[in-house]
Amino acid sequence: MAGIMSRRLDVDALRALVAIEKHGGVTRAAEVLGLSQSAVSHKMRRLEASLDCEILSRKPNAPLFTTAGHDLLGYARRILGIHDEAVLSLSKSTLQGKIALGMTEDTTCTDLSRILGRFRRLHPEVSVRTQVRMSLVLREQLSQGALDAAIVQLFQHEVRPADIVLYRETLHWVKSPDLVLSKEKPIPFLSFDENCFY
Repeated sequence: MAGIMSRRLDVDALRALVAIEKHGGVTRAAEVLGLSQSAVSHKMRRLEASLDCEILSRKPNAPLFTTAGHDLLGYARRILGIHDEAVLSLSKSTLQGKIALGMTEDTTCTDLSRILGRFRRLHPEVSVRTQVRMSLVLREQLSQGALDAAIVQLFQHEVRPADIVLYRETLHWVKSPDLVLSKEKPIPFLSFDENCFY
């Protein structure tokens, strides 16, 4: 029991761990965190030594994280969430004002409601007004200054330096095996309207 109690989870190392998962590797995580690649690798090695288990898989063509690493990621997100909430709630600065936030329909079904609820508890003096629109409409509203921030879909080449990439997804075109498509004719395609991202 004494051995377990003497182990510690370093908050900065946990933040680096989450960044590795979010950005797909040590190199990109180091860039985002403003650290050297060796510094991030050192944090991971210290974390592994502290827990006496392997967190990052170092075998070629293997997944980025070991089973223990995946388990730790779940704890890391929860620990960082409550850590950052405690720091914010105990800080002396009181935020006031209004935020206009745009989001797409698919992001309303995520953890966003929980995140906005936490933000509301921490900053009761801030009014958050949300709009649910298509990505192209939100991007236009952003450029016009009608929104302060928005969660939108972008193609990789459209991401600007000031943008924060929340997640990446691969686009796949699929069809029924029974559907025969002619190379000479247009492909039938159904979309919402001219503002549809696809």
